[in-house]
Amino acid sequence: MSPAAQRSPTVANTPAARGGWLVVVLLGVAAALRLREATRSPQWFDETYSLWVARLGFPGMMRAIAADIHPPLHFMLLSWWRALGGESDVWLRGSSVVFGVATVLATWWLARRAFGAEAGWVAGALLAFHRTHIHFSQEIRFYAMLWLLYTLAVTAALRWLERGRRGDAALYVTAVALAFYTHYQSLLVIGCVGLWGAIVLAREPRRLAAWVGLHAIALVAFLPIAPMFLHQFTQNRDSHWIQPPHPSDVLTLLRHLSFGAIYLVPPLLALAALPLFRGDAVHRRRASLLWTFAFLPIAISYLLTARGGHLYAERYMFFALPAWCVLIAAGFASLPWRQLRVVAALGLVGLAARSWALSEPYAEAVELGRAASGVAARVQPGDVVFSADTHSLLFFMQYLPHAARYRLLLTQPGLPYYEGAVFIPDSIRATPAQFDSVRAAGRAWWGVHARHAGIDTRPALELLKTHATTIEHPGRIVTVVYGQGDSSAAGP
Repeated sequence: MSPAAQRSPTVANTPAARGGWLVVVLLGVAAALRLREATRSPQWFDETYSLWVARLGFPGMMRAIAADIHPPLHFMLLSWWRALGGESDVWLRGSSVVFGVATVLATWWLARRAFGAEAGWVAGALLAFHRTHIHFSQEIRFYAMLWLLYTLAVTAALRWLERGRRGDAALYVTAVALAFYTHYQSLLVIGCVGLWGAIVLAREPRRLAAWVGLHAIALVAFLPIAPMFLHQFTQNRDSHWIQPPHPSDVLTLLRHLSFGAIYLVPPLLALAALPLFRGDAVHRRRASLLWTFAFLPIAISYLLTARGGHLYAERYMFFALPAWCVLIAAGFASLPWRQLRVVAALGLVGLAARSWALSEPYAEAVELGRAASGVAARVQPGDVVFSADTHSLLFFMQYLPHAARYRLLLTQPGLPYYEGAVFIPDSIRATPAQFDSVRAAGRAWWGVHARHAGIDTRPALELLKTHATTIEHPGRIVTVVYGQGDSSAAGP
């Protein structure tokens, strides 16, 4: 072998090859963490609701969605995914895992493209270990898909505004249109991105017109479901589970963004703001896009919800996670002295990993799982299980479909859409008088209650507890009661 050949690095030892292997490792870790999370708890209410909608077939699915407040794309995808691989919890959550891991890759790509290789690795690692992103990257819901589309849209917007290439324009329009079909929040989020771009291009009329045209194309793509959106909004505008926010909710959101540690909020805010003031004009402009995308919709959602709107829900605001990780990574890249940057970044990734390791699975699902196991071991044929809320009702009907006769004990008239009303026929809705009738018949009965953010179900719980023989608490959220028949109870 010649000396020149001996000095030439092999393909496997080139920086590009090493970087490729590191990306594979990063994505492998991200996938492993999300798959583990997918096995830690059964489904909770929102997940079961999504599954039941996906079971209906296309005509029934569209009727159910029309009574809801979300667009159809995620339900359609879930229906296809279910048909492909069945209904095991891990499989159903697999599509979200794929989207979540893809978001880690897209975040790495965005940070690398905007702020350099170091920022790319830090942003990718922070998101891979972020416990909040891990959780939502395995829920049988739209979050992981939506956040991937947002990240792709912001990346494409950045690239198009700087390069003006058709491929970037096509990616932007596609990601935006799919986001419109995934969650209506995207109309606000993309509107903020569009406003930022319009301000940047204010002195370039031809490019500004092209930018406006891209959004016009995406809105035209939205037109087929615009009637559904108007119907849903009109039908449900006075019925919503989102409550007016409190200023402390913003601090709670920042704590969750900051890996669950309140003491990390000030330094991470400072790091995320640093790219707005350090570096050249291009880097500062890129940082301003990410700040606009991530935090302007949150501010608008908060203000509108405080005035009677229904936009600010904590879980909806976590869409900012990828951009937040990119901004923090860009802040690290702005620090002097490479050794300081490496040590600080490794320390923060370590804290993120520790936060994940200490996190608990979703409490409602875990506690209902314990309750269902306890009831299943003791329930007898003919027993009636009264649920004081729809969360526990759907859980028992999903995991113990034939163990007992299920009834929803209602102490108030009507049932709003967000309580899964479409799946609660009149035949399983029970009034207090019908509850007394079961007791009067001498039958054993069970009662289950899961505390949640929907309608007030405490009166139903108190009714069950009043006549209970035993009361159990499988956790902080769920209550299980057991009662014997009472021949002195009044009938209907």
